[in-house]
Amino acid sequence: MALYNKYRPYKLSMVCGQEHIKKILANQVAKNNLVHAYLFIGPAGTGKTTVARILAAMVNATEKPTTEPSLDDPRVVQIISGKNNMDVFEMDAASTRGIDDIKEIREKAYMAPLEMRKKVYIIDECHQLTNEAWGALLKILEEPPHHAIFVLCTTDSRKVQEAIKTRCQCFDFKAVPSEEMVKQIRSIAMTEQIEIDDDALRMIVSASRGSVRNAISKLEKVNGVGERITANTVSLILGVTNKRTVSDFVNSLIDGNLLAGLKASSDAISIGVPPEEFFAQIASFIHDMMMFGVNGFDIERTGYLPDEVNAVVDARDKLANVLGKSNFRKLLIKWEELLDKYARRVVYKENAQKLVNIAYTAMYFDLKNYKAAIAAATEKGGAA
Repeated sequence: MALYNKYRPYKLSMVCGQEHIKKILANQVAKNNLVHAYLFIGPAGTGKTTVARILAAMVNATEKPTTEPSLDDPRVVQIISGKNNMDVFEMDAASTRGIDDIKEIREKAYMAPLEMRKKVYIIDECHQLTNEAWGALLKILEEPPHHAIFVLCTTDSRKVQEAIKTRCQCFDFKAVPSEEMVKQIRSIAMTEQIEIDDDALRMIVSASRGSVRNAISKLEKVNGVGERITANTVSLILGVTNKRTVSDFVNSLIDGNLLAGLKASSDAISIGVPPEEFFAQIASFIHDMMMFGVNGFDIERTGYLPDEVNAVVDARDKLANVLGKSNFRKLLIKWEELLDKYARRVVYKENAQKLVNIAYTAMYFDLKNYKAAIAAATEKGGAA
């Protein structure tokens, strides 16, 4: 069994993050105050389907509805495992998305439950339903049977019809904070007797960008080497580098240290990080420098640990002090465009290290030219 299935939560307290959602759902179950339709919105791997199953298990526990379902209950085991029955049904709209499928659900939903207390219909990736299927679903959401609950899950709420949204209670699932994920993945590693260095663990969490499922899958993959997992192991197998190397690369640019930057890129490429991935990681770091402090941008939910956030802030402040805020943002945008250009050239199988070196040198001289222009303007203003 895959680790992410083995460690799938079966009660809300086991779900990593999403505290606001867990509290509301637990209160609704405890007070018998559930609504007939929910819309779970959020990135992949943040717990949408898991929470939907837990909700189904809570309302359908054998003795009575409970906020603490147990694996001693065969109904709970069946629901959490994702096995469909006559009363709890899961549908993946990415592969089953037509009007006939929704019509079948609608017909069965009006029938009383056969074994359980409530009928629960979980529709994953609901944004991929056809327009006709949306129309059929809307009809049952307008006049739902009292014994049925619909849970729609999506990674792209923009494609969910507004008429559907207004008939659902909507919950936004957030990327899981990195520190919480580190604790979760470390606990799983200890239980599975997987020996892993802290740097390697943090790299896995960082590369997963808020997705617990993704992090568990990556842990299982790197464990395939059959020996203690180090940062080099993670780089080699997953094609990622740690954020320290990325920040060294960017800081060498800001400091005007050409040799240090070339060494940082050489270290990454030499241990097997694909150049397109290295370009992507540099571009992501630069983007996060530019966005840090912007209202609504939560950097810790994009895969950063607290000490890594400090590296982004330090680099941002250092560059902003040199160039000023206006030129600082212009240069970062130019750097992102340049990295994208060289990342696209990788498909032509040019020498990886050569491409990274050329890109770095171009970025180095971009900054040098900005500094020279500012110095010239300052000197001219002083002379005047």
